Amino acid sequence: MEKKGCLLSNPEIAALRKKYVTKKKADLLEQTIGDRRLPKHSTAFNFTGILAASLPIVLLTGIQFYREMEEHGYSFTDFYQSHFTSRTNHVDELPKMDILKELGAKVFPNGYSGGGVHRRTRLRLNEYEKMYDSKWPVVVTGVANHWRAMNWSGEFLNSYYGQEKVTVKRVRGKLKSAVGVIVTIEKFFKSRQSGVSPEKWAYVEDETFLYRNPELTLDFGDLVYTKNNLFRLFPEELQPWHAMLLWGTEFSRSSLHVDPYNWTALNFVLSGTKHWKLYPPGQDNYLYARSHKKSGFPLNVKSYHSPVDAYDPDYKHYPLFKHAAFLEIIQHAGEILIIPPGWYHQAYNVKETVAVSQQLMNENNHNIVFEEIFSSSYIMKASLPDDFDVKTPKEKVGGFYSN
Repeated sequence: MEKKGCLLSNPEIAALRKKYVTKKKADLLEQTIGDRRLPKHSTAFNFTGILAASLPIVLLTGIQFYREMEEHGYSFTDFYQSHFTSRTNHVDELPKMDILKELGAKVFPNGYSGGGVHRRTRLRLNEYEKMYDSKWPVVVTGVANHWRAMNWSGEFLNSYYGQEKVTVKRVRGKLKSAVGVIVTIEKFFKSRQSGVSPEKWAYVEDETFLYRNPELTLDFGDLVYTKNNLFRLFPEELQPWHAMLLWGTEFSRSSLHVDPYNWTALNFVLSGTKHWKLYPPGQDNYLYARSHKKSGFPLNVKSYHSPVDAYDPDYKHYPLFKHAAFLEIIQHAGEILIIPPGWYHQAYNVKETVAVSQQLMNENNHNIVFEEIFSSSYIMKASLPDDFDVKTPKEKVGGFYSN
């Protein structure tokens, strides 16, 4: 894609969005067998054949190398003990970082007293912005009870949108074995409770369902915390999807991650119950955080994930994870969880749950979001006006594209 002074012109961002939407539609309409997506150019068979043919040679070569090294006095046992055994013992001796108190002391006037995630009824906007916005997670109650979306359920979605296709994460075994499939809502609805267990579950995680059915967005009332959402000022071609449908069976869960753009995340539980684990910033080493993947959103910003399943941690492969500090919270239907930028989080559906997530870019987190956009390489900060940093948030948004 051609860049013009590192700023995107309208035709360019339109092409970005069109390419992304076209890909999403192709995924949803592509032919499926057994409800599993078929790759257009699969190399799995050739790779498996090559690996099978090469394995005996690799094993024989390795055995010969091992024998020759032992004959020359090199001990592989000593190597293992010095490089792995001692390191594991050292990890066990590491003191756990009390990052919650350190961060809480900066957020709350009287410091952090161990209250975890606060649950606030009809939290006022000025109080939210002062105490929680981009600082500390909070559950808000008493705001969404009157929304029509509170009537959403599996039965509702199946009755009115049964033939719509959605992206589903299916797990048979560990979370790392998850595969993405595309099925109709009717198919998911009928099979969602069949033999569900901690090792067998499914989770609808579809970011285009509400985009494709915009009438459903009318079922949500106005939320005071998102009234100044700067994402709405972006050209449509650059805007992330407005909301994501999250419909999971019992035992289903997300990965441990930070959302794309490092935005403020809002999660609305419409029916069911979620359990959350929230990890404050500054613990990437404990979480084995990775950022090498791209999100797939229009600007293709970085995607931040941890390979650890916080609800079934593998301490053998990720021993430092036991030292990570975190908060826990149970979220019930009608409650809104707001998660600040930089907080890794994982959601676990205690029972069948229907929820919707949204994103927020506002005055308090806009610079964080901009930095993520700069890292996408589509827009370079060095190419922006010299007075960019002193502009208002709305002016900064306008500086990303030419009229």
